[in-house]
Amino acid sequence: MSTVVLLHALGTGPEMWAAHEETLTTAGHRVLVPDLYRLADRCTGKPSLDAMAAALGTSLDEQGVHRVVLAGCSLGGYLAMALLRRQPERVDGLALISTTAAADAPAARLERLAFAERITDPALTPLLTARTAPLLLGATTRARLLADITAMAEAVAPEDIAWTQRAIAARPASFDVLAGFSGPAVVLAGAEDELIPAAEARRMAGSLPNVSVHIVPGAGHLLPVEAPVAVHEALAGLLRQREAV
Repeated sequence: MSTVVLLHALGTGPEMWAAHEETLTTAGHRVLVPDLYRLADRCTGKPSLDAMAAALGTSLDEQGVHRVVLAGCSLGGYLAMALLRRQPERVDGLALISTTAAADAPAARLERLAFAERITDPALTPLLTARTAPLLLGATTRARLLADITAMAEAVAPEDIAWTQRAIAARPASFDVLAGFSGPAVVLAGAEDELIPAAEARRMAGSLPNVSVHIVPGAGHLLPVEAPVAVHEALAGLLRQREAV
């Protein structure tokens, strides 16, 4: 059996993976679901995903974990690629969900940095949270899940959001990193994702030598919450591939 590391999205926490943690543990896998904001607490210097990846590697070492299957959603996907860049020998399998291997375009980077400045203003935090939480969901699931996702977003400290946004803004493209990964991989995207178009998933998958791609209908950016069955099936297939190898 594998050690599976589930990496959460920005604006959520480890709880977004609760159903998958239970299912994978029941199947006999060791499952780790780190709080990525607390990894950031261990970083020094300017915010960066590379520093977060170093902290994640140290955390895995502390737990006696050497090789893992990584599953990352959004921010978690960015971090998975950063760890793959930094410590490729650790990664036995890779699931990239609602994420992109591209760096931010200049305008998007500036917008992200401006958001990081505004989110820590107490007068603006509730408005920005209320405005951005719906974007995490697709049109099909929004009415059903918005209250839960908004509560999840409100529980994240604005300072954690700001630090992480700055780290994401500074990230490089990772197509070269993916091209060098020969292990099994799966890429998932929501057909209704308003933050990262499904075309980015296909573009990212084009760099992976051993990949399957799933575009999930009726779901947006938070696929593990919106479409847990589709994500579970994709992860189960990835783990079967890894164990066959």
